[in-house]
Amino acid sequence: MLEQGRKPTGDVAPPGTYAIAAASGGMVGHDVFIDSERAPTSLGASLVMASERTALRLNGLTNRGVQVWPPMGGNAFVVDHFCAGVPLPKPLVGEGVAEIADRLQRLSRQHRWMRLEILQSFGGLDGFTKARGEG
Repeated sequence: MLEQGRKPTGDVAPPGTYAIAAASGGMVGHDVFIDSERAPTSLGASLVMASERTALRLNGLTNRGVQVWPPMGGNAFVVDHFCAGVPLPKPLVGEGVAEIADRLQRLSRQHRWMRLEILQSFGGLDGFTKARGEG
């Protein structure tokens, strides 16, 4: 904890924290948040088609943190805000956004996307959380 009135310098991690150098990880995928009124099965099929002829494959579709595509059985109350998880075939270090940009262009032809989040690993550990129901 900082003393009152003292400003952080930004060059030292606070005591009790564990830092891993960014160079030890890489980009392992991305999440695209999509605004859609489609049913999860229809949206999932459409996103798979948008990924054709690319190395990117849709891992799953979540809604409010619950996996809704591929279907896992049961019924989920969904809203019009979906998250499409796309793992990369192998981790990328440095620049690796050309295929992601291409996929977003394809996606934009049919869907309104709101946000892109890059998923990274650090020292072999995921730097992100997975949805309930996702392996």
